[in-house]
Amino acid sequence: MNEKILSQEEINALLDAVGTDQLSVGDRRERRSREDQPGGSVASPGKRNLFPLVRVQTLTKDIQAALALIFDAFAHKGSSTLSTTLRTHINFRFDGMDQMLYGEFIESLPEPSSMWYLGVGSHEQHVAVCLEPVLVQSIISVMMGGGNSLVSKARRNITELEQTVLESVILVFCRELQHAWGRTMEIDLDIDNRETRPRLLQVYPPNEVIVTIHMSMRVGATEGEIVWGIPAPLLKLLQVSINQQSQLENREKLSQMVQKLKENAFSFPTTLSARLVETPISVRDLLALDEGQVIKLEHRIADPVVVTVNNLQKMHGQIVRSSDRRAVKVL
Repeated sequence: MNEKILSQEEINALLDAVGTDQLSVGDRRERRSREDQPGGSVASPGKRNLFPLVRVQTLTKDIQAALALIFDAFAHKGSSTLSTTLRTHINFRFDGMDQMLYGEFIESLPEPSSMWYLGVGSHEQHVAVCLEPVLVQSIISVMMGGGNSLVSKARRNITELEQTVLESVILVFCRELQHAWGRTMEIDLDIDNRETRPRLLQVYPPNEVIVTIHMSMRVGATEGEIVWGIPAPLLKLLQVSINQQSQLENREKLSQMVQKLKENAFSFPTTLSARLVETPISVRDLLALDEGQVIKLEHRIADPVVVTVNNLQKMHGQIVRSSDRRAVKVL
């Protein structure tokens, strides 16, 4: 199959032309000639144009593991904090993660819903969090003293007053997620914007890559879904932090290993010996040796002896007497 890959400049020109319907005369004539072909197809069956508009990179295992740990910690600590704050049983469950474009993310959210954008301090990024209307109704009911009985899942509009009341809960979300994220990298989270119709908030381009985190939240007898949106630039910062921590951990492990080797080295058995200078002798003289004969060595009494450790020469010494034994004095 013959495939043609368009450059970014060609893609921009094509999109501009389609948006304004100002194709050149030659382009219009070529398009009409293709439409007049049998079948009326603009592109021939054996030829396709590939449009590399967005290249979505696969999440690394490090990022997946880090996000799972972060939101698992958020689920455990957030459940305890909100249960104490709202005086009812709150439970979170991590359901998994996905990767999509921001435009797809916005379109996938229920409308109306409680949409919040949490500013990430000096990083100029936003973490999105969306609560189903049933969760909003249940939380408001508990906060207003209406109990935690099962709430109807009938979809209705969320009022501005309900959003305002819900703000204290979202601030708890900010604090607990910031604490969970702090295990990997330090971030500051605060409420930046909110909306009940997610499609009205377009804080990122439609082709921005977003990682979505799906969680279930149970408020008393009511359960609903929470969807988090993490932008790709924030994940890059997370990856850098993970790499730095990994390097630090590797250095610490290496340091501990070297220290352990040093400690173990002191207990290794070694052989220490002292020997005189070698004296050559012929085979005839060696065979003629008999018991009681004296071998004359080419080593004077005042000459130092060689001290070896595991048969490796390390130092020189002098033969001395220590108590009733011969000894070597290191020179």
